[in-house]
Amino acid sequence: MMKKTFAVLLLLGLLVGGWFWSVSMQPDTTLHIDNPRIRLLPGERPLAGYFTIHNAGDHDLRLVSASSERFGRIMIHASSRSNGQSRMTEQAEGVVIAAGKRIDFAPGGLHLMLLQAQQPLAIGDEVMLQLNLVDSDANARSIEVPFTVIPVQLP
Repeated sequence: MMKKTFAVLLLLGLLVGGWFWSVSMQPDTTLHIDNPRIRLLPGERPLAGYFTIHNAGDHDLRLVSASSERFGRIMIHASSRSNGQSRMTEQAEGVVIAAGKRIDFAPGGLHLMLLQAQQPLAIGDEVMLQLNLVDSDANARSIEVPFTVIPVQLP
């Protein structure tokens, strides 16, 4: 009887543990990244990363940084024009993606400034970038995103 009870408890424990493991391994369905791309510029110039980020969750998120083995440094920048002058400003505090909202990282606005390429890139290459976020409770989370290298598209 004791062996049977132990076997039942062990089986129950494995089933419950497996359920918890499967729930914890589910992909994040509240954060969506669309059209991740890097525009390839000639020469040794810094590159720019663009994408659309959608927060389908119930709480605000803040994109605080990005990283990649392919670049020595990545910064979040915003481009703007004032009095005929173009200007780029680092977003050192990150960018808030409000609950239920989306933000476009696009030419002429927000973008990732990709510096110190570790090796040359070619059109069509896939580059993994890690986007690092925090929620309103300061809980950190990251998402790995494949960015595709595309040519600069002239107006």
